[in-house]
Amino acid sequence: MKKNIVIYVMILLVALLNSSCILFPEEEHDDKTKTGKNIYDAWNEGMQCVFTQYAEIVLNFDYWYTAPESLKLSIEDSLFADFKIRQLGPETWNLLAGNEIRYTIHTHGGSVSAVNTVWEITCYPAQIEKNDCHYQYSSFNEGLATLTVKCLAPNQWNFMMKEEQNPASFINLTVASLNTNMNGSDFSVAGTGRFRYNNFGCCENTSQYVFIDFTIEELLILQHAGAWKLGEVTLRAFNTQNKESFVNASFLYPGNHNYQVDIHYNGLTESYNYSCGGPH
Repeated sequence: MKKNIVIYVMILLVALLNSSCILFPEEEHDDKTKTGKNIYDAWNEGMQCVFTQYAEIVLNFDYWYTAPESLKLSIEDSLFADFKIRQLGPETWNLLAGNEIRYTIHTHGGSVSAVNTVWEITCYPAQIEKNDCHYQYSSFNEGLATLTVKCLAPNQWNFMMKEEQNPASFINLTVASLNTNMNGSDFSVAGTGRFRYNNFGCCENTSQYVFIDFTIEELLILQHAGAWKLGEVTLRAFNTQNKESFVNASFLYPGNHNYQVDIHYNGLTESYNYSCGGPH
């Protein structure tokens, strides 16, 4: 039963990370906080890219890794339809797309749902399609990057990654399930990081990379449909010409797959409403 709960939690996490949210089209603002809203949208897109390109792969692979041999082929066909799983060596596996290696995963002999187990997943970014995400998100896509995943406690993981750039993108996130009784699907997210983008114009008059530092000030709660339910994050967008902008985003969740983001930028606060996987 305990193993089934862990698997259920992983499936829910993968489901929420695959969800997308859109801004209500009928909303109108007077552009006083538009730059702040754009910075928030870019950060949110970066978070989704990290999870879908790395965390989802890890959790899906653990589901395959711990499954009985009789089920592995069907799980591979279902969760890894675009890949083939091939063992490279003892507790080391490659995910292949055609003849190209897309990921290498080191399991160190245990499930990543077991406390104190550490996995590494290395992505080969030169072979990943560029601009899959909006804002030309670039972090961890232009140099070899390895994500380290450690199980801190039942249903709780630490995700750490740093790329070899200057300034370097990095993440240090703790993700935990809040519903081990299987009656819900909310997760908490804490930590810090920095994302890098190509040609994202939140800082004016630059064609160089733009970076967004983030610090989660109050624990973020992520609902299964992809909505941020509670919490607060501080964002600092900057470029190599020392131009910077600061944004604070806090979240409310009225329900019905909708959530509200209060954007505080340049001394002003405006609210934006997003819909995630449900009716507007």
